[in-house]
Parts: sequence; structure tokens; C-alpha cells
Amino acid sequence: MSTQDACKSVELTLDPRMPAGHPVVLCTDDSGVFSTSLSQEYEHARQGFHLTSKDLLALANASIDHSFATPAEKRMLKERVLVVMPS
Repeated sequence: MSTQDACKSVELTLDPRMPAGHPVVLCTDDSGVFSTSLSQEYEHARQGFHLTSKDLLALANASIDHSFATPAEKRMLKERVLVVMPS
């Protein structure tokens, strides 16, 4: 289910899940099937769940934290994220 579909089909917020320590990340691995991109998923989440820039940065960092990247790769990715999503 795409983020856009989730936002349309149910009224919910990510807020209760995020402080509870549950990992929440956005991803897409079927861009051809769902006609979306990761950037579009972030925009759908921002609009549908009323997320702030700080929330989106936290989601991006969580995605990196829970990836299979090495510690050095994670540091580099977080630096890149800050360039496009300043805190």
C-alpha cells in the first residue's frame, strides 16, 4: 500500500508510534507498480500525516539507522540528507 493510499483510506497519525520507539520509515520498492518515487512518498506522508520538516528528517534518519549500511556509510548518508533536508 502506498503512503498516498494509506492517507486516503484511514485517518491516522504517526505521532503515537514515533515516541513509543517503534521504527517508522518510508520506502518504496515498486515505483513502477505504484507510479511513485521515494520523494513522492515523503510528500504524501507530509501532507497526509501533517508532518513537519523535523518529522521528515527523523524518518529519513530512521531509514538510514535501520539500513544494512556500514557505520561509515550511515554517517555519509546522514550528511547528505542534511544537505537536502536541513534541520
